[in-house]
Amino acid sequence: MSVTLEHVTRTVDGIPTIRDVSLTLERGTLSVLLGPTLSGKTSIMRLLAGLDKPATGRVLVEGKDVTGFDVRQRSVAMVYQQFINYPSLTVYENIASPLRLRKDMGRSVIDRRVRETAAALRLDHLLAGDGETVADIYNERVETRGYGSGAWGWITAYGAETGA
Repeated sequence: MSVTLEHVTRTVDGIPTIRDVSLTLERGTLSVLLGPTLSGKTSIMRLLAGLDKPATGRVLVEGKDVTGFDVRQRSVAMVYQQFINYPSLTVYENIASPLRLRKDMGRSVIDRRVRETAAALRLDHLLAGDGETVADIYNERVETRGYGSGAWGWITAYGAETGA
């Protein structure tokens, strides 16, 4: 699966926040957007996920133009820089939550995807941990490495399973 931004520009109140961005994310890869606060990382992820619409350009999933599609019609999820979206859930449940919205994924596929994603992010040993504790540990680790808040964003692309 690939997710592509083609010459995308996004404006807020007539002011361009992203100008002519083109990028492609391939299935099975982990991509990291790195930049200072207000550089457009979250805006790019929101465009890819369908939470925002570009002023110009296109968003493609597997070569199909999905620019005007609803969020639920895309196979893209995003994780915010706060790392854990739902502190009351385990790490496993946090990763599984967006996958459960999909009608075409059974439990075994979701379980496999959660474990693959956790392994890719080197979080597999934390899957049973509660989100709040793990988020606190992780945020402390990020801060001590000097990255600070607002410095990064993760994008993971999920494709529909065939024959599973």
